[in-house]
Amino acid sequence: MLVRMRQGLGGLAIGIALMLSGFPLLAGPWPRGAGEGFLSSEIVSDRAYGMGRIAHRHYLEYGLSDQTTIGAKLEQQTDWTHGRGRTTSALMKASLQGHLYWRRHGLVAPRIPYAVELQLGINESRFTDQLRLAAHLGREFEILERNAWARLGGSLGIAGALRDGSQDVSAQLGFALRADSLAWAAYSVSRIEGTITRRVTVSGAHDLSERFSLTLARSLTLGDWRERGWSLGLWTHF
Repeated sequence: MLVRMRQGLGGLAIGIALMLSGFPLLAGPWPRGAGEGFLSSEIVSDRAYGMGRIAHRHYLEYGLSDQTTIGAKLEQQTDWTHGRGRTTSALMKASLQGHLYWRRHGLVAPRIPYAVELQLGINESRFTDQLRLAAHLGREFEILERNAWARLGGSLGIAGALRDGSQDVSAQLGFALRADSLAWAAYSVSRIEGTITRRVTVSGAHDLSERFSLTLARSLTLGDWRERGWSLGLWTHF
């Protein structure tokens, strides 16, 4: 089956969701702040060569202090199947993947934050690392008098099933369209068990209220494997 020839596509670490209210809601290199939390949930649909798969993803952050953030990421994703009905029913049988993490923040310069992160896998599938290291670097600036940001990130496995070949890097650029709307684009490269996948994602977010925001994203892989996807999500901060 084609999906077996492209191992690792289901494990892409894109991590692309960022919102500004002066600082990003999904913090990355930016510190969350003591006692502040953020939750993101989304449904994802991918299509490739007449096949489909769906997933639901959830991301949680909580600031233990101004320099320390903890959280979790969970995802349940189907294998590639033919037919929308079978894709939906397959989600009930899909294995749960994700990790818990601890993140420490610092500053290279006043507008250039960084963070280092330790991730502990909580996955049912063997195609994962039990222990990973990640790093994030950010930059705040202005584009046409609008708040803007750039972000670099990467991670690699250091213990577990894929400690010899699971890495990813990503770059992101975004800005505030209006006081209640954001737009950003990202490029990511992942290598899992020797398979390299490149993906471009364009995303937007719009405030529904002071606490909730709606997100929409469109993604496309580059190279021999051509995959297109949509995601719809909801953010809340507390």
